[in-house]
Amino acid sequence: MIRVRAEENAILIWNMELSRTAYISDEELHALGRWINGESSGFSERLKKRGIICDAVIPAITEAIFAAPDRKAPAYSFCAPESLHIELTSRCPLNCPQCYKDRTETDISFEIKVQFAKYKYIAV
Repeated sequence: MIRVRAEENAILIWNMELSRTAYISDEELHALGRWINGESSGFSERLKKRGIICDAVIPAITEAIFAAPDRKAPAYSFCAPESLHIELTSRCPLNCPQCYKDRTETDISFEIKVQFAKYKYIAV
């Protein structure tokens, strides 16, 4: 599922299944506007390849592009997370020197996994 939202002079596109987000503004926004009118570019092809855009979301992108010039973002609008990634385990055999994780090998409990599974778009 791909969500599209108008931002202040930009649009935000989020592919929920792939957990990929794109904030598109300035020249890229103009290139995307040309794509919805049938003109392909290297930029639109990269977005398609990454699963950020597809033909099915052209109406939503069109609407967001037209709404973007009038949209006013609230203060600190990018301070809240758009998505949340949860690690089910800290197990990793690589032991990289730059890794921020501690060396304990722990898993979250099955009960917590079940609680997360109640929310839409979260797989256990």
